[in-house]
Amino acid sequence: MKKFFAPALLICLVGIVTLILQAWVGRPLIYSKPDKVRTMHQALLADVPPPGKTWSELGINGGSARRGALELAELGHQATGVDIPHVYFGLDTLFLFVAIALLWLWLRRWVPPIYALIGVLYFAAVAPLTYLFFYFHPWDRISTCCWLVALLALERRQLPLLLAAVAAGMYVKFDMIFLPFFYAAITWKDGGWQGRLLRTAGVGALIWGIWVWLMWQHPIEKPPGEPTDLVIRRLGDIAGDLRTFAVAWPPLLFLSLPLALLVSSWRRQARFHRWALAFVLCTLAFYAVTVNLREVRAHVPLLCLLLPGALVGLRALLEAAEAGEPDTSTPAA
Repeated sequence: MKKFFAPALLICLVGIVTLILQAWVGRPLIYSKPDKVRTMHQALLADVPPPGKTWSELGINGGSARRGALELAELGHQATGVDIPHVYFGLDTLFLFVAIALLWLWLRRWVPPIYALIGVLYFAAVAPLTYLFFYFHPWDRISTCCWLVALLALERRQLPLLLAAVAAGMYVKFDMIFLPFFYAAITWKDGGWQGRLLRTAGVGALIWGIWVWLMWQHPIEKPPGEPTDLVIRRLGDIAGDLRTFAVAWPPLLFLSLPLALLVSSWRRQARFHRWALAFVLCTLAFYAVTVNLREVRAHVPLLCLLLPGALVGLRALLEAAEAGEPDTSTPAA
């Protein structure tokens, strides 16, 4: 009986966090405009922007190339007759629950249960920030699940599972486009160079092949102006957000503490965590000049990459503090 108690408590915690986020944060925010959700869903599914609009004006940078969530929602709608906004709410709720459970499993690969729990609670504390600034982003919860399965497979060196996860992830949302570089960095000591090269080429071919196919089927709309105009506009947005939000800027609240904890214990970090930090910083630099950086819903996979190393850093700090404290169990001499 006792062996089922801890998993049951964990499931209850994950369920409570999921329901609080969805019902009390999500409903007043991203789920509050069902008419616009129906319009956006039909436009994206048909690959045609609403009359008089462009994808860029609507804030959909990738156009309709992110197919997985759209087609899954349409399948659910056709099979059950449930209205599209409710289907999206149900899918988001399901995949948020699964994502938090997978996050626990991912953290337990690196740290003891108490620290994994701290990681889950930290995610719960900052997750409300992922509901801000837009009313339609149905791919992010599913994408997070794909990322976490891919990370678990990568850490365990389970190549078939990794390939399945990245294929699904790319079809849902193509933010795994740079993952082959991280894969190469993590596995460069595994076996002979021929095997490493073949495996890395296979991961890259799958990811970039799906990318090319998606771009061929659903070309991304070119933003107005020159590429440098987009970079200047994005950097201007960041500067404006920093003036507006100051220390409450969402990316700062979302990632600064895990980054600081990981860096503070750099010498104790495994090679995986060091490369994870490098990958996150490079990705953030890319995001800064291509997307709205304040929309931290896109940063959840980066947080998942940082959290294990951050918890290792937290553990090191707490153990060092405990070692430096006097023993209060007996009176001082």
